[in-house]
Parts: sequence; C-alpha cells; structure tokens
Amino acid sequence: MEAVKANFERLGAAEGIRVRLNSHQCSSRLALEGAKYAENKGKFTDYHRMVFQAQFVEDRDIVDMDVLADIAGKAELDQDDFRACLAERRMKPMVDADVAEAARLGVTAVPAFIFNDGAEVIVGAQPLESFRQLLKMLRE
Repeated sequence: MEAVKANFERLGAAEGIRVRLNSHQCSSRLALEGAKYAENKGKFTDYHRMVFQAQFVEDRDIVDMDVLADIAGKAELDQDDFRACLAERRMKPMVDADVAEAARLGVTAVPAFIFNDGAEVIVGAQPLESFRQLLKMLRE
C-alpha cells in the first residue's frame, strides 16, 4: 500500500497536483449517489471537483453525510433535498447500473477511460504514453 500511495502522489506531483491517499480510504458509494444527484441538477462538474478535492487534498471523509452536504451546498445544490435523496437512496439504482456497466466493460479501478464504445479501456492511473499508443492504434 505504501508503494501505491507513493506512486499516486508522484503521478500527481508530475502534473502539478498535490494529492495524497489519506486516512479516509473507504467506500465512496454515497459520494457516487451524490454525483448522480448533482448530474441531474446540472452541477456534476462542480460537485465532482469538490469531492475529489475533499478526499485527495483536504483529507475529508467523503462517507460522512455532513461532508457531502457541505460540498453539495458549495456546489449550489439544495442541501436538504440532497440529504433526503441520499438518505432515501434515490440514486442507488442509477449508480448500480453504472457499476454493472463498468464491470461489463472490464473497469476494475479509477480512473478509467473508455474508447470505441467499450472496445478499448485504459484502467487506473496510466502514463501519457499509454494513451498515445492507444490513439495511434485506433487511427490505424
């Protein structure tokens, strides 16, 4: 795990991004359901960036409903409706469908990049050269 952490931080630093695997490595299921909520409200990008920042830069616990509601508020989402949505698990079926689709495509980690309707998938933090090789192959 220490090697994974060091590599993650090294890859971020190479791109000028200070990231770290923190003490809150956990299931991000509620954060994913929150992302579906944000997507439906047209605020996915803002919410997603703030969750990433909270988890990998600020060392916040993205399993904590208060943390997620705070992020939702900063993303200009209705915090009360957001909390109710997560408590009632309204977005669970949509996230379940996404997880099933990811499994079908062979996605086993994040990030994952899907090309050609799933015919080609790059999984995990990969060097730029992996993308260059795939794009070259796709052009041929």
